[in-house]
Amino acid sequence: MVKTLWLFLFPAICFAQSSPYVPSIENGKKLYEDNCTVCHGVQGDGKTAMATMLKKPPVSFLDPKIEESFTPQHAFDAMTEGRKDVGMQSFKNLSKKERWDIAAYVFTFRDQTLKVEDPRPELSWDESKLMSDSQIIELFRKRGLPEDKVIEQLTLIRSYPQ
Repeated sequence: MVKTLWLFLFPAICFAQSSPYVPSIENGKKLYEDNCTVCHGVQGDGKTAMATMLKKPPVSFLDPKIEESFTPQHAFDAMTEGRKDVGMQSFKNLSKKERWDIAAYVFTFRDQTLKVEDPRPELSWDESKLMSDSQIIELFRKRGLPEDKVIEQLTLIRSYPQ
């Protein structure tokens, strides 16, 4: 009986943890500028006066090394809980939606050159928020997306979440 009940409850629990909210890049930019630039910089490179005073510098969102594992979910979690190991405070004072807006916005620093009028990314926000850039690139390569379209699609996903 307990096992049967669990089988019915598990999908509901998973669904409840999934957020139907699609972040606003525009709002994320404003919130980032108000709350994050002092450490991470306007361009997201972590080169600020405050960064020089910290024992461990803040992450640069432009660093190719973070592409392997950094996801919007990681950004959201860091803002929610803070990072005591590097001196980052929690931003629980911001609403969940505001933290998701910032988490999505920090992924727009990579490629500012692609501008499209009607973006239609290949993955939804809910599908991509748990994936690193490298994981998304690998997925598109496995799907056979032409190499010149892989980065274009990654940029669309991160810049125009849907």
